[in-house]
Amino acid sequence: GYLGGIFANAPFVVMVNHIGWRLSLLIFAILSIFFSVIYYFVANKANSAKIKSSKKINFNLYKKVLKSHTNLKAIIYACAIYGSFYVLQTEICKKFLQDFCQFSSIKSATIMSVTATLYALSGILLAFLSKEFYHRKIFFLKVVSSISCLLVLGICTCLILNIKTSFIAVAF
Repeated sequence: GYLGGIFANAPFVVMVNHIGWRLSLLIFAILSIFFSVIYYFVANKANSAKIKSSKKINFNLYKKVLKSHTNLKAIIYACAIYGSFYVLQTEICKKFLQDFCQFSSIKSATIMSVTATLYALSGILLAFLSKEFYHRKIFFLKVVSSISCLLVLGICTCLILNIKTSFIAVAF
């Protein structure tokens, strides 16, 4: 899932600069079809549990999970972190870095590819740390969301005060 954010930035911009956007899109389309076909065959060979179609969805189980204060906090923190990152990365960041910070297209795209890579790796790190610290996810989610909020506040401050600094790229 994160490969889209990684490859749609720097590699795509480099390809467009070298071979044009039409051929770049064609190559990415062919690669997508190729990997989708491979996934189709691999997924069909995997042993997956049979779904019992006679069973109905039990919404009471969802209610039980959502009534837990700890689960609700984890869901809210995770949604805030991922939602803000996703919106920033896919909609705002690259163009903002180009227009406001006056970075080149390739530099902005590289920053966003690195950001997507770090975000993908941070999920693995968060899961590992959570397990090592006896599944205390809430602590890590609070730390990450607090840092995210501070960084977004810093970006907004730079924007309001018209401070064009590389801190914004680091904050992203």
